[in-house]
Amino acid sequence: MRLVFFGTPDFAAQVLRHLLQANHQVVAVVTAPDKPSGRGLQVLPSPVKDLALNSGITVLQPENLKDSEFIQKLKSFDAEVFLVVAFRKLPEEVWKIPPRGTINLHASLLPSYRGAAPIQHAVIQGEKTTGLTTFFINENIDAGKIILQKTIEIDEEDTAGDVYEKMKTIAPAIVDETLEWLKNHDIRDALPQSQLGKMPTPAPKLTTENTQIDWTLSCQYLRNFIRGLAPYPGAWCRMTKKTGAQEIWKIYKARAESDSVGFSTWKPGTLVRQGTILKIRCRDGWIVPESIQRAGRKIQDNAGFLNGLENSGFHLEHLEPSSAD
Repeated sequence: MRLVFFGTPDFAAQVLRHLLQANHQVVAVVTAPDKPSGRGLQVLPSPVKDLALNSGITVLQPENLKDSEFIQKLKSFDAEVFLVVAFRKLPEEVWKIPPRGTINLHASLLPSYRGAAPIQHAVIQGEKTTGLTTFFINENIDAGKIILQKTIEIDEEDTAGDVYEKMKTIAPAIVDETLEWLKNHDIRDALPQSQLGKMPTPAPKLTTENTQIDWTLSCQYLRNFIRGLAPYPGAWCRMTKKTGAQEIWKIYKARAESDSVGFSTWKPGTLVRQGTILKIRCRDGWIVPESIQRAGRKIQDNAGFLNGLENSGFHLEHLEPSSAD
């Protein structure tokens, strides 16, 4: 089956690599324009572009997906289907081109977590399972008819990065099954999402605003929030020194400790030293950072970070050490 592949990051490259090894007929690849990245801001090809060029496949990198020359070029490949993995929203002029439709691989069990950051939001919400869905693209974001779904477990300690790696492992298999399904079926045989009996939930793009820690929330929610944003972009907070100066911290891993009696009157966000442990007050208990970083410094464990706070201008309240300390 002739197909054009759309994708950019490593996740998409994993799928493309499998397609090539399985001798699927990938006639062209569409990926994002090259952009500076890394500390040196070098202009490097995306993982998908790098793989495609090394495999002798035509690569297109349009700035404007509605550009008439790009549209005509896509039509010239006479592809039966377009396959989209981790790429931006396609305009109707593009997804309507192939006669057998445009199929997207999405990192959730639709209609749950429609949007740009489904893995992160699933972990933040404390989900125990998530998965991958293949579906036909239509005019609405992540709302088209479903072809196949594969479920994966989210373990208690999994970060968004861990779930991402699990998905990379199973993504090639669901793509294979989807293309096999398409040999004998079409969009009329796919399942409307409305028939799944679940209300859609959003998974909006991660921004500076929605990745900031709100210390007035529960400790269990904040623990999930932190692991849902790890390793990237990282949950962040703004901490204030005695002088009023502020500093950005990022937390990548933490444990939650609920109050047994709710004794504390300290405000959410208060820094507390209990023996050799740093804790941060939240609504119903404590967040105990296990991987934390001050702006411009290296990531540290709790003990190293606490030592670095000595004489740094931050106010620390004190609790008596517990019997376990």
